[in-house]
Amino acid sequence: MNTNKSFIVDPSTAGLVPIELHMGDQSILLVPKPIAEPEREEGQDSDRRPPLLESFELPKLPSGLIDWLTTLSHQFWATHHRCLASLLLLEAGPRTWAIGIPNQRCSSDSSCWTIPQRAWQPDLQEPFLLAGSFQIRILGKGEAAIDAVPPLDGVHLILQLHPKSQQQATIWSFVRCAGQVQQASREQTLEDQTQAALEACRPRLTLL
Repeated sequence: MNTNKSFIVDPSTAGLVPIELHMGDQSILLVPKPIAEPEREEGQDSDRRPPLLESFELPKLPSGLIDWLTTLSHQFWATHHRCLASLLLLEAGPRTWAIGIPNQRCSSDSSCWTIPQRAWQPDLQEPFLLAGSFQIRILGKGEAAIDAVPPLDGVHLILQLHPKSQQQATIWSFVRCAGQVQQASREQTLEDQTQAALEACRPRLTLL
């Protein structure tokens, strides 16, 4: 995966657009919510309206992006023993995934973050769709991973750590569609970039 900083977005300066997801028979439809009309300055064209964003099939998350987030989260925990949350963003034009780390309060078992309310300004920036989250959690007694899914439609991954045992971390994947949460398999939400890379270089490899 390209580790260029271009896939990391500052959510405090990006115009974030919330979404709705609708489950189909073979795919998930992403529907951007209507964008509120920005306040007009004196003399500004009163007929100007933010353009409507098209609906499209929700693309799968690149496995390399999730591997990077997993490594980042483990490193943050190892350094601070605190949980970290990241936003999963889709750039509306090319429909490519990006990461945003919002302002948050990081505790030893969870994090509480704030979603920026900065309006998208069509003349200044490409919109980013707020399409999910990735977070570390230490679950308490009687608490399930599904309880940690935030109240936003999108793909949500929970990295559950088990600091009091030798058990390896568990990654849970959920999809919230129209307010309803259901667990999703890796195949449903992730694109296996490793396999694609192996297939691409296979003609150059000679197995002895």
